[in-house]
Amino acid sequence: MKGSKANFRQNRLLTVKQQDKEYLKVAKKRRPTCKEIRKAIKKKLKYVSKNLTTIDLLIKKGASLESLSKKQYKTLLVVSEVHRQQQFMWENRKQRIEDMRSKFKSTSCPSNSERKSRN
Repeated sequence: MKGSKANFRQNRLLTVKQQDKEYLKVAKKRRPTCKEIRKAIKKKLKYVSKNLTTIDLLIKKGASLESLSKKQYKTLLVVSEVHRQQQFMWENRKQRIEDMRSKFKSTSCPSNSERKSRN
């Protein structure tokens, strides 16, 4: 059992190191091409997708989200939502999501015109 845990940690560390190397290959370039940027984004999305899938499998096996703190749970929700949006943008070759503004408009602070009309 100890060997498998150590092997898992070692594999995970290698994966994190590989992610960093791949990111730095693109980030250090003066002008990366669109193809290189898309390829790097795809790799990052795959890593995040793999992590989210692992979390889903743990939940199916009986792990509970109740053991997470509020901050951890909120972070998990944010990561999954951002991943969904980034995946959509990557698949459709978009650089923005049109419905984002309407999604946050209802929960955002009142606009200047709304504030003036209240006074």
